[in-house]
Amino acid sequence: MKKNIKKASRGIFLSLVIMLTLFLTACSDSDMITWILEEFGITVKVEMVDLTDRTKAGKWISGDLNSTQANQLNDNMESDYDIIISANPTTKYNCHSYAWYYRSTSNIWWINDPVEFRTNWIVSSNPASNTIPSSAQNGDIVDYYVSSNISPHSAIVYDKTATRSFISKWGAAGLYLHKPTDTPYNDESKENTTEQFGYYRTATYK
Repeated sequence: MKKNIKKASRGIFLSLVIMLTLFLTACSDSDMITWILEEFGITVKVEMVDLTDRTKAGKWISGDLNSTQANQLNDNMESDYDIIISANPTTKYNCHSYAWYYRSTSNIWWINDPVEFRTNWIVSSNPASNTIPSSAQNGDIVDYYVSSNISPHSAIVYDKTATRSFISKWGAAGLYLHKPTDTPYNDESKENTTEQFGYYRTATYK
């Protein structure tokens, strides 16, 4: 997360440009906590835990966006992306946690790196595109791949036949239905834009 962003006064919301900076850095739970405190004056508390596969996660304890703040973030996203809102913004969970661990809006885990989940479940790897490979199925997990150590985003194939065929959580923003490449993670003008999609089918979700 970049530290040179000018702090917005409380009650004044960030522009979409600053939001994209947050999303595209694949922010950790600690980055999210710092950002939420600086920009909204909200203290988010988490407890670090080990999930069953040794994955580290921040378990949400307290501190979240109110309805006005959540609506503003949704408005910002809708103004720049062709999305359908499935669930409102929250600090409780992120994209990796929703895609790989617990597909529920009751999720309270923020996973920084889902590397342990990705082992041995690859279905196919393709250039980032709105065309979903024939081998992929609804429910498959999509890894937005930049390099061997940078995978800033995870999504789920929601409906292969739909225009907005993916569903994913965007940082501390909402859970959205969207086109595969119509996301903050596919902006070619930004550093670390996604160029490859890895499709996975785990033993839990198939």
